[in-house]
Amino acid sequence: MGSRGSTTMKPSGARFLAKVIPMMVMLVVLAILAVPFHEAAHQLVGNTLSGTQGYVIFTWAGGMYYQYPGTPLQDFLTRIAGGLFQALLFGILWALSAWQARYSKWELDTCAIFGMLTVGYFVYAWFDGLGVWIDYGALIGIVAAITVCGVLYGRKLLSWIFELNGLTANKSDIT
Repeated sequence: MGSRGSTTMKPSGARFLAKVIPMMVMLVVLAILAVPFHEAAHQLVGNTLSGTQGYVIFTWAGGMYYQYPGTPLQDFLTRIAGGLFQALLFGILWALSAWQARYSKWELDTCAIFGMLTVGYFVYAWFDGLGVWIDYGALIGIVAAITVCGVLYGRKLLSWIFELNGLTANKSDIT
């Protein structure tokens, strides 16, 4: 901090990549690992409500639950179950990580990721349940997730990514 005027932090590209890449990998891996639970929720609700046995098929791109037709309400509840289960699961993890983030800035990235997964799956569930724009439901869920978590965590995440608070800055990063 010297007496020669104001000081600013230069963001380091390596520091940025070292924090952002693991966040993105964690987001993608958690979303992929969640597919079996998502499809199991469809199957559990569908089989319970319709009384007939549906089945799940997994592909390299995800999974899909098939069931024999039921009433419109049974179909709606079966379709919405996967996304809502995921939103509940990640919502619990989001609450726990938010609680931890109150005491440590190092949980902020995990908190933001669980938040994005919660919001994304919640929005997707309604598109899936209503059977409208299913192909775009995931995209709209992603946009909603980024928007909500950007509002909630944007400034804090940017400060953490670039370490603008200077807690672990190198002298060479300060001009």
